[in-house]
Amino acid sequence: MKYNLTVIALLCACGLLQAAPGLDGDVTISTNTTINEYAQVTNIVNAANIVVTVNNINNLNDSQGIYSNANLSPGDRIMLYQAQGANYSVANDNSAAYGAFTLGNAGRYEIHEVLSVSGNDIVVAEQGNLCFSNQLIYSFDASNTQVIRIPQFNNLTINAGVTVTATPWNGLVGGVLAMDVAGNLIVNGSLDVSGFGFRGGVIDNSSAASSEFRPDYFYPGEADGAEKGESILGFQTEYDSYGGRYGRGAPANGGGGGNSHNGGGGGGANGNNGVAWLGQGNPDLSGSNWNQAWDIDGTLNSATASSGGGRGGYTYGRNNQDALTVPPGDALWSGNNRRELGGLGGRPVPFDDVGRLFFGGGGGAGDGNNSQAGAGGAGGGLIYIVADTISGGGTILANGANGENTQGGGNNDAPGGGGAGGTVLISANTMSSVTINADGGFGGDQLTIGNENEGPGGGGGGGVISISGGAVTTSATGGGNGLSNSTAVTEFMPNGATMGADGQPNEITSPVTNLPICVAGADVQVDKSLTSSGPYIAGSTVTYSITVTNNGLDSATNVQVTDTPSNLSIISVSSSNCSAFPCTIPTLLNGASEVISVSATINSTGAFDNSTTVVADQPDPDLTNNTDNTGNGGTAGASADVAITKTLDTAGPYSNGQSIQYTLVVSNNGPDTANNVQVTDSPTNLTINTVSSSNCSAFPCTIPSLNNGGSEIIAVTATINSSGAFDNAATVSANETDPNTGNNTDNTGNGGTAGASADMQVVKNLTSTGPYVAGDTVTYSITVTNNGPDTANNVQVTDTPTNLTITSVSSTNCSSFPCTIPSLINGASEVIALSATIDATGAFDNAATVSANEIDPNTGNNIDNTGNGGTAGTSADMAITKTLDTSGPFSPNQSIQYTLVISNNGPDTANNVVITDTPSNLTITSVNSVNCSALPCTIPSMINGGSEIITVTASINGAGNFDNAAAVSANETDPVTANNQDNTGNGGTVNAPIQPVPGLNYFTILVLISLMAGIGIRRKSRSVI
Repeated sequence: MKYNLTVIALLCACGLLQAAPGLDGDVTISTNTTINEYAQVTNIVNAANIVVTVNNINNLNDSQGIYSNANLSPGDRIMLYQAQGANYSVANDNSAAYGAFTLGNAGRYEIHEVLSVSGNDIVVAEQGNLCFSNQLIYSFDASNTQVIRIPQFNNLTINAGVTVTATPWNGLVGGVLAMDVAGNLIVNGSLDVSGFGFRGGVIDNSSAASSEFRPDYFYPGEADGAEKGESILGFQTEYDSYGGRYGRGAPANGGGGGNSHNGGGGGGANGNNGVAWLGQGNPDLSGSNWNQAWDIDGTLNSATASSGGGRGGYTYGRNNQDALTVPPGDALWSGNNRRELGGLGGRPVPFDDVGRLFFGGGGGAGDGNNSQAGAGGAGGGLIYIVADTISGGGTILANGANGENTQGGGNNDAPGGGGAGGTVLISANTMSSVTINADGGFGGDQLTIGNENEGPGGGGGGGVISISGGAVTTSATGGGNGLSNSTAVTEFMPNGATMGADGQPNEITSPVTNLPICVAGADVQVDKSLTSSGPYIAGSTVTYSITVTNNGLDSATNVQVTDTPSNLSIISVSSSNCSAFPCTIPTLLNGASEVISVSATINSTGAFDNSTTVVADQPDPDLTNNTDNTGNGGTAGASADVAITKTLDTAGPYSNGQSIQYTLVVSNNGPDTANNVQVTDSPTNLTINTVSSSNCSAFPCTIPSLNNGGSEIIAVTATINSSGAFDNAATVSANETDPNTGNNTDNTGNGGTAGASADMQVVKNLTSTGPYVAGDTVTYSITVTNNGPDTANNVQVTDTPTNLTITSVSSTNCSSFPCTIPSLINGASEVIALSATIDATGAFDNAATVSANEIDPNTGNNIDNTGNGGTAGTSADMAITKTLDTSGPFSPNQSIQYTLVISNNGPDTANNVVITDTPSNLTITSVNSVNCSALPCTIPSMINGGSEIITVTASINGAGNFDNAAAVSANETDPVTANNQDNTGNGGTVNAPIQPVPGLNYFTILVLISLMAGIGIRRKSRSVI
């Protein structure tokens, strides 16, 4: 055969291939053939090695020259398939619910690669997405399970006009067409398993008398009804075990047999269109007024709908009546009264592409006793295809077979029901052009006959089509009901038979990795693990490990590892075989691993991760572990590199108690905005006085936000507490993660050292009161104080007088200037008393200074040179003297003369010299001088040393003392006020006039005078002696 030659040629080139897709090479099929081999399973052992035992291993040998290995060998693939094994839900249920089921293990399938063959024992591979290491994926009943050998083509072409099919299901094996194509499947011909599924009910040619009524759903005897179609519950033997293979009840997805006498067979079922199953099928409304007949059916009406197979037609009627008006069961029909006792349509079964696939149910047989009955149609088989690409203009068919018509003789028995469409499961990456059908078979027809009428067969239900890889034309249509060609029911040819329901033509196959496929090969797996712990921020370096493992069974070669980072930049890659991505591990033994260490930088804020994949040359039974792309990443939160620097603005030297200033610069180096920026400052040997910035007035303080690149300057003033080192530790933090905490504190290098300090102060105080004139002696004090904080040593005091001549200095330590006070403790003072003479007219003052060895934190009070002096005004020592020029004795009314001498003893010119003269017992009669003609008078000015004589004449008013009080003053200060008046010692006395003594004459007076003179002479002479 042509395709045999093609395979042989490929085997020559590929004989060393093992356990790889495409093992059986490129094949072109140009003649009708089968490609699968089948064997019955006798035992299954689930253990460390899963062993499947078949009845005859030779049944799996290559009978068509398709395979690279003539005998089943390691690397080949097999399918385990259990078509039947469902269970009745209720025992002995002789009602319309007959045939309800639980699935059990029916429909289970899985694919395995062969690891070894010994006798009839096959050890199968255990690796795949659904596979287990010590048991099959699903449970199987060995007695109901078959092994199907599956070819693994590299490419397969089916020529036009060629049909590739399967061995029909025989109750033990067959019914399945399965293949694996690594590359292209080109279908120009046909893949066809139509009618190769569950078998239809078999004709028995025995029926009870036409007058008898058989309403039950199962019977043990053939005379009571026709055989049921095969189903997942079994067939003849299994039905007999339940109570009978005959009768109208539908066993699971098999159609019911027509009841006696001569009821039509029901259609089989498979796919489910989602409508509730009633067993009544779907009325055919294609004929004129057929709805009227349906509406008098008594069990259904023209609107009835049901999933699954169609119902078989009515039992035997003999007369010609109007079927649109005379209902079934009416005696007018005679015979068996044309009763509604056809086989019920089969139930749909649940499709599960990863767990259960089903044959189409067989149709029930029509009841007969004249060798004219029709058998039920067989259901469609199962097609399983895994391929990369499917194309071509051909067909893929899994239709149900039509129910058999009456035999063409008298046609006076009932036809069979149609078989249901089978199942087509295709997993492809790309699919186009082909047409896929899994339609239900038509119910059988009652061929030409006279007025005798029997019910036709019900239509088979549609099957299931599940594909992936593209949209193609699909159909899973329910089969039409058969028709009766009796002359008695020409107005209603369905004669009670209904159509099968549509199935499931548009299912989507799961990814091939999720199908139950277990292979050997090398199951390479990759796992990534983030080894760096969070929190994470943009710019930080993270490390993660990638572990590449071969779970076996074969060694993995040419292991390709790729790693695609997201929001990461890979810095380094390190392992035995990898230093960058992608990389290749030459060989990885079964069970071996290689760990790859990776470091990377987070690019920006947000989620980061990496997607690592691994592939090898060998087939991988589990592709789901070839990629690890989630769950090991992280999220980089917002980050802000906040920094703080401090600068001491005040230059040294520094002293205890000194006020200094420094600045703190808080900056955000990004990359994100910093929020809730906390600033603290902990001073050492400092007391903070003021804090000033846009957001800070004290510490700690908060800057609400700081943009990337933003900064805030905080000005701080503080006082040095004591001698010695001083500094401050400024810190900053924010809500965001900080990628560089090394600049969050500045605590050294910007402080200083304070020496001892003494705030020396000097205060001078003029203790003499003014007014002041040149030549005056003034006194003042100088108070030297140490305001601390330390003791002042070697205190130097100076005093520099202005317009003064110091005459004395007096204190504990000072007797002249400059002077030294050896020490002065904090808070102590020394007062220095001074006296000085004002040198000249004008301002006078002194500048006192103080200093000490210690640093003085306040030099502003080290000198006092203003505000405590005075001003010596011009002065003129005005003096006045009076001289009585007239000699006594004086007498009343005598005119006398005296002079007033006004003189200026200086030192300055006297201005506005006012002279007053207050006479006592005198009346001034004239005043005469240069400037005065009356008293008081004013001399406009008188220079230093100048004088003016005023001549005054006055008349003595009467007896007694007389005098005058002369005074002088000028605008200028007079330094000697004692000579400003002359009011005593220069007057005289006027005696009273002498009155005559009575009796005393002139002579007497002379005598007395002489006597007195003599007494005076004598005293004088005594004093001389």
